Amino acid sequence: MFMVVISVSLSGNELKEFDSITEKLGYSSRSDAVREAFQNFISQNSWSLRGAGSRNLLVSLMYDDDKAHRILDIVHDHTDIIYSSSHTHVEHRCIDQLVLKGDFEELSNFMNTISGVKDVRKQQYLI
Repeated sequence: MFMVVISVSLSGNELKEFDSITEKLGYSSRSDAVREAFQNFISQNSWSLRGAGSRNLLVSLMYDDDKAHRILDIVHDHTDIIYSSSHTHVEHRCIDQLVLKGDFEELSNFMNTISGVKDVRKQQYLI
């Protein structure tokens, strides 16, 4: 496979932290870690760029306990696309794992609604 060289601008602190994590996780090179970061970015975001049709999406949410009622209301408003869900507590945070099944518009509506809640960390993966 032919590799392409790109240039990325980072602050000194970002690069220092990235290199530290890369070393601690045992990557053989900075390039290997960057390639994995690119793959994660593609996996997390490619679902939203595909055409019409049904798809499955794994969504992980993490938020403080005080947001639990708001998130639960959103989940209950979208039960038609939620295939399965799991909820747990770690210290003073809630963590939800949701498997969604629906068309692009339904999934986008759900993700946009969740994104509207302040301080909710989320990741999504097309499955």
